[in-house]
Amino acid sequence: MLVLQFLIRLKLLGMNTYLYAPKDDLKHRALWKDPYDVEECENLTQLIKCAKEYGITFYYALSPGLDMVFSESKDFLLLKKKMEQMQKLGCTAFALLFDDIDPALKGPDQKSFSSFGEAQVKVTNEIYHALNKPKFLFCPTEYCATRAIPNVESSSYLQTLGQNLDGEINILWTGPKVISNVISPHSIQTLSSVLKRKPVIWDNIHANDYDQRRMFLGPYYGRPTQLYDSVNGVLTNPNCEFESNFVAVHTLGTWVKCAKGHLPAPVPAEEPMSLDVDAEKQSACSDAMDDDIEASENEKIEKMESKDNGVGGDFPMETDSVTSVASSTTKITNHAPAFYDPEIALNDAIDAWLLEFNKEKSASSKVYAKSGPYSLAPAPTIVRSQAAMSTATTTSSSKTAKQNSRKDRGIIPPPPGPVPPGNLISIKTMEENLMEISESRKGSNSPLKAEDLLLLVDLFYLPYTHGTKAKLILSEFKWLKNNAIKEDSEEFKELTEEEQTAKIIEWKDRAEKFHALCQSVSDMFVRFSETPNRALLYDIYPYIWDVKESVLLLDTFVVWLNSKSRLKRQRPHFYPEDPEPWVFRGGLCGDLQRLLPVDSNHDMFNMSAPDVPTTCVYTIRPFQPEDEKNMYEICLSTCDDGQDGHDLFVNEPSMVGDRYVGPYINICPEHIFVVEDSYGVCAYALSTSDSKRFYDLYKKDWLPKMREKYPNPRGDSENWTYAEHIANSFYTPNIFLTEELYSKHSAHVKVDILPRAQMHFPMKRLITCVLSALKAEGCNGVYSEVSLMNRDLIEAFCRLGFYEIQLKDQPPEDTIYYGRTF
Repeated sequence: MLVLQFLIRLKLLGMNTYLYAPKDDLKHRALWKDPYDVEECENLTQLIKCAKEYGITFYYALSPGLDMVFSESKDFLLLKKKMEQMQKLGCTAFALLFDDIDPALKGPDQKSFSSFGEAQVKVTNEIYHALNKPKFLFCPTEYCATRAIPNVESSSYLQTLGQNLDGEINILWTGPKVISNVISPHSIQTLSSVLKRKPVIWDNIHANDYDQRRMFLGPYYGRPTQLYDSVNGVLTNPNCEFESNFVAVHTLGTWVKCAKGHLPAPVPAEEPMSLDVDAEKQSACSDAMDDDIEASENEKIEKMESKDNGVGGDFPMETDSVTSVASSTTKITNHAPAFYDPEIALNDAIDAWLLEFNKEKSASSKVYAKSGPYSLAPAPTIVRSQAAMSTATTTSSSKTAKQNSRKDRGIIPPPPGPVPPGNLISIKTMEENLMEISESRKGSNSPLKAEDLLLLVDLFYLPYTHGTKAKLILSEFKWLKNNAIKEDSEEFKELTEEEQTAKIIEWKDRAEKFHALCQSVSDMFVRFSETPNRALLYDIYPYIWDVKESVLLLDTFVVWLNSKSRLKRQRPHFYPEDPEPWVFRGGLCGDLQRLLPVDSNHDMFNMSAPDVPTTCVYTIRPFQPEDEKNMYEICLSTCDDGQDGHDLFVNEPSMVGDRYVGPYINICPEHIFVVEDSYGVCAYALSTSDSKRFYDLYKKDWLPKMREKYPNPRGDSENWTYAEHIANSFYTPNIFLTEELYSKHSAHVKVDILPRAQMHFPMKRLITCVLSALKAEGCNGVYSEVSLMNRDLIEAFCRLGFYEIQLKDQPPEDTIYYGRTF
């Protein structure tokens, strides 16, 4: 079905070629010598037939350069046999690709050839003639200007191709770079004089296989239409995910029409063109198609076929009509190139793409595209069913106290030992059980709009540039961070009261606008998550989740700056001049995260999407006084090793909050972050930038108040309840903070999360908010005290770059310390 849609889309957009070169077909590259088996041949035959029925030339590409010995007749015969096998399946066009291989001749070839180029030319010419001179493409090892040695004009390799490669064989070229920002007619004309033919552009402007956190939704750009007369065709190597290529292919089609002198005629919006598949099949062969290549090559053919081997599948020919989004065209008699405006082309593509979003379409697989951010997600973690997450620790004495508390109330405690297998489930299983719930929540918000798609495109624009809204997010955050109000600074104090007021008003006004911009990303995410086209959703959802998490992370940091405006200047980052796009990993998400004070090592900024799409949005913000009651309730609900502890504090429900939450609210509220979902506060992170100062104030100011509130229990401590143990801790505090720990980890953090927030909780975003605030305060490191029994939290900290701190002094019983330095 996807292949059918794709071929129809190519034809409607005036394209005529599909190049088969999937990296996940092992017999295309790594195992190129192996012939296809019967099932694989059937799949390829079906694909070739589909292409022919829609007037699309199917090019079969092979990449033998990894291990081919050009002087060995055996290797040549295997190559010839493989190509002839495809020819028997009906393939009439071929390609040999020698990109991304070692350019040195192998031992036996050094005696037979004077250069690597000579060896490639000899084999290619012989294969070309053995196949009776079919349509043929050749990808050189020096396939862009930066790989030409020493340059395009003087490259002996390119000169060898120009002089000796059969003149009817087209040569592929990616432009000045592997991923070219601009391809000029002059650069192509220079290349043509060396190759003695016009090249075929193999364009990587929308390719995303080099960075798993990026996709490119911007229009075809940086290629003037005058380029059309200087090339023999244009192939685009688009995103790995099928559904994310609509804009890329649509705008390329517009570019081709403009370059050929075809101007689009208006089509009434309420009457989109309708294409009947049967009628299209009948006319496909009679429609004359241009011989030059103006097509789209999709390296991830697996996204378009249903078979695991990635090279085939069943392609049923549907009889239902398919809605077309292409406009009719009017041909200009003099073939003068029409003006191509990328933004106009983008708006046309967005209008057409919006129709696709509104179609009811099921996902072929309820698994995200593995090339996206989701592919980086760790394996499912085993967790306690309905368990909360808490950094509170439990010693053997407190375990006894809890048993005493429940015994006094007639409650039978759970048996000691590991959790029974029946109570262990994986996160993945839990999310699959919620599939129906998640799917049934669609429709609670307004439908997706063109403005939402334009925002989406801006966030995932092109390799070398972000869209307008993305640039605005970056620039505004930089301004807000660099101009944060430092009321205790000498510079601020020297201003007049009027100047101070004006400065504060300007900053707060821009902060509010920045928040509104971030909120628009969150709103777009919710509407996108509710689209009826679930196939499209599953292809793109991980990327939108990732960027939404990154944007909300910055929004939280700005809110924190507003509540506590003290930020130290950070050291700049250094990168090489004019790098390829893969130097800046993560696209906009990476650029946003690099603006935060905390370094992005380990798994910190991999905001992996949940297994099941959800519209749930968590808001992380600084603490406000009215949060105290909710935070105390969360603490009580998670104080028993993450389990509910209401039965342990029946008479004193505030006691455990006074022990673990109250000190932070009273001593360092500026370093508390709370998390809200649609039901209210569901989690928090408590932290302090200076643990020694915190504990000094804790003993000096907080404990006296608690001693007035709670009497010190009497009698044998072995018989105390858990509440009595907590009360006693106010009189005999057991604080573990050695100089060894404090010297490298001056700050500490504590996290408590309610069970309802466990499924999709943004732990990474919360911890990143805390670390960014602590780093901005000049902390050298942070630690967290964790129970040895809490394996989930230990695993989470490890993924966030924390490590077990090895201490000379023995830490408290059943307690482990995890830390991270800045």
